Amino acid sequence: MSDVEITIRLPEELVERAKALGLDIEAVTSEVIALLEQRIERKQAWQNLMDAANQLRGGLTPEEIEAELAAAKAERIRRPR
Repeated sequence: MSDVEITIRLPEELVERAKALGLDIEAVTSEVIALLEQRIERKQAWQNLMDAANQLRGGLTPEEIEAELAAAKAERIRRPR
């Protein structure tokens, strides 16, 4: 595990509101970690989506898709049940 020290600058009004509600701003480490994990997951999902889109960009033409579908159908028909 890595030790990382983070300094967060918050508006004074936000700090006062949190204190007024009894929130311990110093104890939000687990929430910050959860937020970071969520952002990592979203970034990875976005990258996976972009990778898939890039693969499809050079994909088959409509005619090639029709030919593949016809070949698969013919193969299914030929197979004994």
